[in-house]
Amino acid sequence: MATRPKRRKRSTTSAEPTDSGDQPSPGIPQIDVEGMVQSYMSAITPTLEETFRQYMHNYHARGQVAGQQPTSTSTVVRQSTQQNEPSAAAGSEIIQPQPSLLQELTYSGGRVQTAVSRHGQQTHPSSSETNSPLSNTMNFLLRSSLSQSTISSYHSAFQTYKQFIVQTFGDQVKPLPPSLQHMSAFIAHCFLTNLAASTTRTLVSSLSFTFKLGVCEDITQHFIVKKMLQGYQKCKPSNDARLPITPMILQKLVNALDHTTSSPFTRALLRAMFILAFCAFLRVGEITKTGGTNQHYLEFGNIRLGQDTLAQNHVEINIQHFKHSKSNHTTLRVKENTSNTSLCSYRAMVHYLNLRKHTSSLEPLFSFIDGTPISRQYFTHQLQTTLAFCNLSLQSYHTHSFRIGAASTAASQGFTEIQIQNMGRWNSNAFRKYIRIPTLKL
Repeated sequence: MATRPKRRKRSTTSAEPTDSGDQPSPGIPQIDVEGMVQSYMSAITPTLEETFRQYMHNYHARGQVAGQQPTSTSTVVRQSTQQNEPSAAAGSEIIQPQPSLLQELTYSGGRVQTAVSRHGQQTHPSSSETNSPLSNTMNFLLRSSLSQSTISSYHSAFQTYKQFIVQTFGDQVKPLPPSLQHMSAFIAHCFLTNLAASTTRTLVSSLSFTFKLGVCEDITQHFIVKKMLQGYQKCKPSNDARLPITPMILQKLVNALDHTTSSPFTRALLRAMFILAFCAFLRVGEITKTGGTNQHYLEFGNIRLGQDTLAQNHVEINIQHFKHSKSNHTTLRVKENTSNTSLCSYRAMVHYLNLRKHTSSLEPLFSFIDGTPISRQYFTHQLQTTLAFCNLSLQSYHTHSFRIGAASTAASQGFTEIQIQNMGRWNSNAFRKYIRIPTLKL
């Protein structure tokens, strides 16, 4: 049987060098690459480590100067490694590190006042506690309990108190932990500078919050402080001389617009502002541009004209922000006044909106044809002109008289204190001082 001749195997070059090819070529020195890498790394590692330490030191220093909570090295590394990782729980919100609320209230461009204990011993939270997600969330919840305007007021009160201490007792004396001697002297200073008793009481109340936030003894509740404030009130009684705009006075103001302005649009504008400010307990900052940094006047998108289930027309007002607000927004509903159409907010708003013809929901609700918002100065001037035409005192009636009149009218009509407080969006019993009738139990 014929057999197939065997093929000769091809020679293959092995990836590994053979003994014969292992010998170095003549004239070419052999290089130890692994040894060189280890040598270079051991040489530059101390330099890299020192550079990184210096960077983190400067980073912490900048954070303390700016009043920010410094971030630890482990936190920076952990944040960089977790950027692409999914969150631990679906829908969980990542709280970004921010300066603590105490730091924001006490910071004045110099050294940040740190927390102290009830007995005046400074607390030293560890780095892990200061920068932990739990600590960031705790600070977030504390800040969420206050509006930004309240935080600004508390900050201003503390700076006033701190400036007094520096000027009176020297720049080496710190306002925290608080001292009964400092607080008593501060109240006496306010009295000598002719501050109103209500203003001083507000300052002391703001300081009380900061003291408690700093885990300090609240000396504003001390017997001596309370008695000084009580004597302050007796010596400088602050009676609110502003009178309420009643429905009768409101009627006079609306009728006077036919004589104080010749523009049909201006008459419709002011009529809607007067009536809505009264019926909805509105503040002047909610219907005009006040010139402050935080503008919260109503926009066209905050107003809706509609009907309820009984086919009764109403104006629905969505107020996004308001003074001392605890929630994000609130909705008011003002029904059509069928008994007195001349003071009906629904009819006044329909007439004004038909003339104004807003083109965007973000436009100011009360504005000129070109979209310029009504300023507080313009509204005050027009109100004073109308009051003068009606022979009413310009010293007794102000823009806030609409809100005072709304509270007084509601009380005279039998509304309860809780109802008045809710309608006027008061978070305290401060509304009682606005009611000008003797039948309400103060």
